[in-house]
Amino acid sequence: MAEKILKAEKAKQARQGWRVLMVLIGALVLAMIAWFAVETFVKTSDDATTQANLISSERLAAHTDAAGTSTLSVFG
Repeated sequence: MAEKILKAEKAKQARQGWRVLMVLIGALVLAMIAWFAVETFVKTSDDATTQANLISSERLAAHTDAAGTSTLSVFG
């Protein structure tokens, strides 16, 4: 078999990917905008966890007798 010699530009499998690069950059920008929006406008779970822990502590304190024994039931 005779080997076929190709020029470097003909041997490339695809053209320069400017369109693909623009799509990837656009997707990255949209992802950054979404991340910024979530960080700015969504309440973090730390705040909710802190509030739930505070309520649990208040309930436990309300149901603890003078000897320090909890009278709080599992269901209530």
